[in-house]
Parts: sequence; C-alpha cells; structure tokens
Amino acid sequence: MRPKSFSFWFTIRRLPTILRSPLAYIIEMAQKEEAIINLGSGIIPVYLVNHPDAANQVLVTEAKKFYRGSAINSLRDFLGNGLLTSNGEQWQRQRQLVQPAFRSHAISQYARAMDVQITRYMSQWEQFLTTGSLKELNMTQDMLILAQNNILAALFDIHHHPEAQVLHNALETIQHTIISISLWEAVGTGFGTIFGKKTGNALYDLLASKQKKTYEEAKTTIQKYIRSLIAARKIDLLERHDNNRMDLFSQLIRAQQEGKMSEQQLEDEAITLFVAGFDTTGHTLSWLWYLLSRHPDIQENIRSELRTLPHDADAATLAKSSLPYLEATIHEVLRLYPVAWLSLRSPIEKVQIAGYDLPEKASLVITPYTLHRLPSYWPDPEKFDPTRFLNRDTPDVTGAYLPFSAGPHTCIGKRLALLEMKMIVARVIQKYRVEDGNHKASKPKAMITLAAHPNVHVKVSAYT
Repeated sequence: MRPKSFSFWFTIRRLPTILRSPLAYIIEMAQKEEAIINLGSGIIPVYLVNHPDAANQVLVTEAKKFYRGSAINSLRDFLGNGLLTSNGEQWQRQRQLVQPAFRSHAISQYARAMDVQITRYMSQWEQFLTTGSLKELNMTQDMLILAQNNILAALFDIHHHPEAQVLHNALETIQHTIISISLWEAVGTGFGTIFGKKTGNALYDLLASKQKKTYEEAKTTIQKYIRSLIAARKIDLLERHDNNRMDLFSQLIRAQQEGKMSEQQLEDEAITLFVAGFDTTGHTLSWLWYLLSRHPDIQENIRSELRTLPHDADAATLAKSSLPYLEATIHEVLRLYPVAWLSLRSPIEKVQIAGYDLPEKASLVITPYTLHRLPSYWPDPEKFDPTRFLNRDTPDVTGAYLPFSAGPHTCIGKRLALLEMKMIVARVIQKYRVEDGNHKASKPKAMITLAAHPNVHVKVSAYT
C-alpha cells in the first residue's frame, strides 16, 4: 500500500510551522501513529519513518537499498563528501581508513589529552571562585568550545587553540542558517514544479539570499582554518620529518600523500572530523547540564558513585572505571535530546517498508527525537530517569533508541563521545555543584544538531 497523500495546499497551509520549526511539524505528524507518514508530497516526496522496525529496515537490515540523497545537499555543501555525506565505495574506503583510530584501544589513549583540556577549562572556574566573580556560566557555549578543544587535542594533536571562539561563532552561524536555506530550497523546488523552474529559482533567491551570504562567510572561516592546519602539518611531516605524529589527522595527510585520497577529500574528511567530532558532543553536554542543574538528586547520585574512585584518579583510571549510574545518565540525556536528531535516506529503487510502497529517490526522514518518546517503548517518556538504563543492555534501534544512528553508518565516534562526556561530567561533579541559572526553560531548536534555546546557563559553587 502507499502512504496517505496530502494535497499541495495542505502542505502550503503548514509552511509557517515547517519553516518556524521543522521538528515541531515532524512531532505533529508523528502523532498519526502510522509506520510511514507522508510529510507533504505536494512539494517534495518526503516520508517520516515512524516505527522502530521500519527504521531498523532502512538503517540496518536493508541498508544497501538506501543512500544519502539530495536532501542533504546543503550539509554536503558545507562538509563536502566526508564520512557524514558520502555514499558507496567512497564512503566504505574512507570508513576503513579512519576506523582504526576509533577502536577501543585507541580511544583509551585519547583520555589523557582530553583530561588536560578539561583541567585547563576548569582552572578558570577555580580562579573565578577565588575572586568571587563567578556568577553564571553559559554552558552551551562553554561545552562547545571545550569539546572543540578536546577533538583537536585527541584527533589532531593540537593542544593550543586561540581561534576557538572565532570558530565557535562561525559554526553557530552555519547552524542557524543551513536548515533555513534547505527549507527555502525545498519551497522553491516545490513551487518550481507547479509554476516553472525559473519561478521556483527566483523565489529561492529572494527568500534565501541574505542567509546564503552569511552562511558562505562562516563556511569560508572554517575552511580557511582547516586548510591552514593541513598546510602546517604537511610542513611538520615533510620538511621537518616529524614521524612521531601518529594522530588521525597526520595519518590522513600521509594517506593523501600516498595517493589514497585526493587533496579535496583530505580537506572534506578533516572538516567532517573537526565539526562532527565536537558539535554533537558539545550540545549533548549542554543538555546534560541543563537537566542535572534541575535535578540535584540525580547530580548527588552521580557524586556518590564518584566517591568510589581514588581521590587522585588519573585520566586512564577514570576512563576504565565502571560508573554505571553516570553512564546511564548520559544515555538518558541522549534519549531525551538526541542531538543528531535527523537521519535522511533515499531508496535506490522502488522499495517496500513496513508494508508501504515508496518511490525511487524519495526522501526518508528518521527522527530519534520522536522514536525516543514512544510510550510503548518508554513509559512516561518526558521524565528524566537514568534508571531506565541501569541493570539492562542499552537498547538498539529495534528498542526505539538510536542516538548514534544504527547499522553500517553508526556514528564512528560513538565510543569517543561517550568517554569524553563521562570524563567531563566526572571531573566537574567531583568538585562542583551545578545549579540552574536559566531565566526560562530551554527548548530544543532543530538546526544541524538539536540545540538548546535559549542557551543553557548554570551557577557553579565549590562542593564541600
């Protein structure tokens, strides 16, 4: 059977909701409780995959029948054809090249580099607390910059990062513009199919021109930074014969020099590792502090668990320590606010999913945010309750849980992200009490990642 179709005018009437908040529109449509839901074929054939079994079919059991299609062209314009946006043999070749850097034994070696960055960040708190000048912290901004510094230290072997704020601002600009540009492009395409391509293109140019200019300036800032890193590292590796560098970034440069990838592919992979390596983790940490600041009992449970560690536990000890309640808390944050809130796929040919016939090249939308709130899988789904993940195996996509996607395209940085969050939360809570500093509740804002709006603010005091 085919999913229920909606008229063009049905979709037009919902354009204000779609443009204001695409996530709100998806949540509204997900209430229909069908496995596959037409999100508006009047403009473009887009279907919401609204059941874990259907998502599992697309992402895992029949993954070879799907690819990352034109729906992610705006993201592809920013990241190029890196691991997040490529398909087929190119994706598989790059995945195999990068994979060793994300295996368990390699991840544990990153702990010390990240711990240095965490300690440096927290030393600023100590200074503020000593002078009594610390009133409030913008944890959204702080966690993004800390995660940015961590990924540069762990994967790029770069430990001093004076451009951190500039790059943060550039990525924030891209976050705020890229989804809007994509939506206006879809609107232009939709109108073009009815009133002519020229009219559709003119409408797109009119609506998106200002945001496009801002976006291009921010994209150029990040591209220039990555190119400068590549140029400087090539000097180290070639002219200074610094063969001791074994970080992933250096390995990618060596692979390019050996003819295993082009210069453009090297740049695309470096930008992807840089941006994807910190943006999702930073926003997850932002949500984590938002929830912990509003649930002091859960914060205290984590602190009690941390007392089982040696007082002077080093990075390696912390990384290897079993902290089930802390780890369950991280998973519960990922359930409530899966920052990688959207997976997009297109079928290579006509396909049947959960009994529904879908056309070739249709855009399929998989949204963990709605799957993570299915009452039949998650009782009282809006409640922040880490005990859901205690004394059980972490569920996969068939259990309506996919914060890192699933199948062949499962996030390659999953282990690194979980370790980084574990270390940051442990180091902070061992020494500080975090209290709510928001003037009003933060709501999820669907950009490239699921950001907190307004930013999360907390008050910090030394724990005694």
